[in-house]
Amino acid sequence: MEKLKNKIEKVCKEYFRNSTFKLDEKIFGNYIISGNNLSHAINQYKNEKKEVNVLLWFNDFWIYFEMTLVPKPKAYPKIFITLSIFEGAASDSVKTQLFRADWDNYYDEIDDNNKHPQPHWHIYPSKYKPEIIKDFEAFINIKKEETFEDSLNPEYYDNKIINIIKFHFAMNGDWAVSKKHIHFIDKDEILLDWLSGLLGHIKEQLEFINTTKC
Repeated sequence: MEKLKNKIEKVCKEYFRNSTFKLDEKIFGNYIISGNNLSHAINQYKNEKKEVNVLLWFNDFWIYFEMTLVPKPKAYPKIFITLSIFEGAASDSVKTQLFRADWDNYYDEIDDNNKHPQPHWHIYPSKYKPEIIKDFEAFINIKKEETFEDSLNPEYYDNKIINIIKFHFAMNGDWAVSKKHIHFIDKDEILLDWLSGLLGHIKEQLEFINTTKC
């Protein structure tokens, strides 16, 4: 497992120029991002919110990375990886969590989790309260019905919006070939190529929207 951890560090370091990318083993088989340019953020994962250290990537973008490896007899280890992107200044006590990429290769075929596409994205619409509407007329009606007291009550919005954070947006569905939405990791190259492509893609797109935003 140490060899795989070292390979991952080597791949990820290529995308970091302002910080040193490292993985620290907190407990056996569980690795969490570390480095020389860390700050605090609140990580939303499933039903939990906890304070984590995030590593400066570039501009005001930060990364949280966590990986769990569990050996399997005569087989490739079980792996779970989660990588979240945050935006904010180093001094911000609460940074905006933008989205998360997961690859859960940790489960067995009989587990309930095999219904989720692997790998996948989670989107965090955390800056603004989105509203689920059918058309513009429905939007106007919602606005007419709202009162100032309603706007102060979080439960009012919770009844009107879908919790999109729980949606697993497929990243690499194999529908065209096997009709399945799950890919398994069974060798290092698959994982390393995915991480390299993932970081390169995210960085390219964040730089693009950063230069084109109004």
